[in-house]
Amino acid sequence: MERKEKLNRIFLILLSLFVVMLGYGILLPTLPYYTERLALKDNLDTDLVNFHIGLLTSIYPFFQLLFVVVWGKLSDRYGRKPIILIGLIGFVIMQLLTGLATSLAMLYIARIFGGIFTSSVIPVSNAYLSDITSEKRRTKIMAWSGVAISSGVIFGPVIGGFLSQTDLHLQYSFGLLHLDRFSTPFLFAALLGLIVLFIVMKWLKNTTRVHKFTTQKVRLRLTFSKYFAILLVLSFVIQFVVTLFETVFSIYGKDELGFNSNQVGIGFMLCGSVMAILQPVFATYGGKFYPQKTKLL
Repeated sequence: MERKEKLNRIFLILLSLFVVMLGYGILLPTLPYYTERLALKDNLDTDLVNFHIGLLTSIYPFFQLLFVVVWGKLSDRYGRKPIILIGLIGFVIMQLLTGLATSLAMLYIARIFGGIFTSSVIPVSNAYLSDITSEKRRTKIMAWSGVAISSGVIFGPVIGGFLSQTDLHLQYSFGLLHLDRFSTPFLFAALLGLIVLFIVMKWLKNTTRVHKFTTQKVRLRLTFSKYFAILLVLSFVIQFVVTLFETVFSIYGKDELGFNSNQVGIGFMLCGSVMAILQPVFATYGGKFYPQKTKLL
């Protein structure tokens, strides 16, 4: 594979990761206010609003956890590109359902749907990057994948907070769907996702399918590796803490500090900026340190 073609593929994968995480970041500062509005519309107890905010935040990664292995197996069988495209289609539909929701039930459906389908994008995209890069450069490429993800978390909350605060005076109803100023950030994310979907569909080439015997061999080796189990536990703890922070920070900013969605978005942006800056640094020095440690183990 020529260097230019490889760089183009890497760029398209990083773009997909960025857009999906941008949509995730857009929801973070707007979810508390959006949930509160829908809860009041459904005449729910105001004391349960924070409960629904937490549940809506956690239900998305929960369904990602359930379906990520399924998408990984399907990508080994059919190639990475079709699964990434399915994830992008699911992302667009999730954003549309979220932006046009008229009840908490619809918002739950949108989050569950998004969790199922967008769970294919990040792991399969990383697998794609691993397929087309050498072992020597893989650590740096994974670091850039982390930068693309963190960049989405940087810009997403700011865009979401800003667009939700714009005074567009939108009030349109289409049966069960409703369009107002809170819809704007999600419709923007849906449009962006649709553009990236067409770009990836046209320009990204599929990878070679993994042989069945090879897949089984890799799966057995990983299953019986205690270091793999340790990494899974560590990944779970980190994701648990991050999700907990995202939920509590948005609620605390809304209820205790009196922040609007734009101010909450700036807080998430600062956190994402630290992640984006530190990930390449840790990947660069960690790549030099890790082989020495594995020899000792």
